Amino acid sequence: MLAASCAPALIPIDREEMARLKSEREIRVVTYLPPRFLYQAPVQAFGGVGAFNPVTGGFVGGFGDPRSQVYAIDTSLADPVIQVKDLFLKGLAGHLDAARLIQTGEPLPDDDVKALAKKFGGGVVLDFQTTTWGLLSGHVVARPYQIAYLARARFLRLEAGRVLWQGQCQYDGRDPGGNLDDFDTSQAVVEKKFAAAANACAKTLLAQFLDTQK
Repeated sequence: MLAASCAPALIPIDREEMARLKSEREIRVVTYLPPRFLYQAPVQAFGGVGAFNPVTGGFVGGFGDPRSQVYAIDTSLADPVIQVKDLFLKGLAGHLDAARLIQTGEPLPDDDVKALAKKFGGGVVLDFQTTTWGLLSGHVVARPYQIAYLARARFLRLEAGRVLWQGQCQYDGRDPGGNLDDFDTSQAVVEKKFAAAANACAKTLLAQFLDTQK
């Protein structure tokens, strides 16, 4: 499981800023390029010739490789944050005018507030970012992998350089009984698991945002 220190801090929005959001002429909605995908070879691979990487099709690990080694790799998997964004906006429809939420298209390379202010000039931005994603070792032969997904969402007022609200979600594939999920690593199955992660994260972020209005 990923350490809690990896997760962004929660920042609630106050009532005055929430009222201002509802009166904004437009709110730009942006996403960012995801970080590299994390992959950790399953425990049974160590001491052998290596583990098959289901994402790249190559082999990693092998003799003398420490069990804690995590590789940052390229992947063709779609960034789950797009689904997080779409579900969040759908849930937000009853609280902010959807016509005022302007999506900017291609993901941006830089989430720095100053960089956003330089690009857009001012106004309010609602952004979504995958901060960590990958397949990590379950450290037991019966549970070779666990999914790892962390995401963040923010409302930003660019001219003031302020974070009005920030939410975060963390998903590791645990079922309601608290057990780590087991799955094969075909691309279709991995994509399905990250879709579940995105769905859970969108619900978490929306609950965090709407709870701040109470």
